Order: sequence, then structure tokens, then C-alpha cells
Amino acid sequence: MSPVRSWLALGVGLLLTACGYRFTAGGAPLPEGIREVKVPVFANHTGESAAELMFTQSMREQTGRAGTEGNSQSEARIEGDIRSASSVGALTQMLGRGPAYRLVCTVRLKLWRGTKLVSQTEFSAQEDYSTVIPDILALESARAAAFQRLSDRMMQEGYERLASGAQ
Repeated sequence: MSPVRSWLALGVGLLLTACGYRFTAGGAPLPEGIREVKVPVFANHTGESAAELMFTQSMREQTGRAGTEGNSQSEARIEGDIRSASSVGALTQMLGRGPAYRLVCTVRLKLWRGTKLVSQTEFSAQEDYSTVIPDILALESARAAAFQRLSDRMMQEGYERLASGAQ
């Protein structure tokens, strides 16, 4: 690329960002023309320490990817409740690994516009995890990684459910 084209591309990029344009990955539009939402810290009704922070952050990242991330002044908000979270031994063992476990979570999400409930959903999902090393620290590390994967996946699905109005 020639230096002139490089400078031209840079100038166009600066001009577009200065005009308020932003490039996002997009996502399903929210109902009732909601363009941005704030995501307050979720409620945690489980014994899982800091689960509310993990799920809140996952939803904030999802709204960022969808281009609907708001701030404290946004009229609309997504509230969340982590209803349950538990780990149980899975019935089968993963091939070549130690004992397998299953993490199961249930969340409830509500999309509000001011005082009006626009959309809500409650659902459960699960994530399996195990470790090659039969060590409590390795198992806790695998569980934490599974919890993060589950949180990310559930908040993506939750956002899509709220956007579509699916229960």
C-alpha cells in the first residue's frame, strides 16, 4: 500500500469515528426500539462466591458485542438473577481423564425500559469439566474455567432470548 493510500485510509477512519460512527459485530435488535441497555450487577441466590460478577461481566461483554452497551444514564436495563448453581459427578468419565463433573446453572433475565417489563426469560444450562491430574487445585481450576465458559454461553443465549421475546 502506498503512503498516500495509507494516509487517506487513516484520515477516513478518523473522520468516521469523529462523526459518531462505530463499527460493531451486531446482534439481534432489542424489542421496542431499545438501542442501549445498562447491566447492573446481577443478584446471586447461590453459594457460589462471585458468580454474580462473572455473569454480569459476561452480559456486559455480550451487549458490547451486540452494539447495545449503555451506561448508568441508559433508560433500559437488563437485570439478572443467578437462581442456582451446582456441580455434580457426571455418570461417565471423559476418555483418558480423571472423574468428570457437570456444572449446572439456572438464570433469570429481565429486560426493563424504565418501569415497564419488556421481556424476560429463565433457563438452565450445563458444562462438563474434568482434569487429567487428580489434584484439588487442578480440579478447581478446571471448574472455574467451566464456570466462565458456561457464563459466557448462557449470557449470549440470554441476550438472544430477551431480544426475540422468547421465554
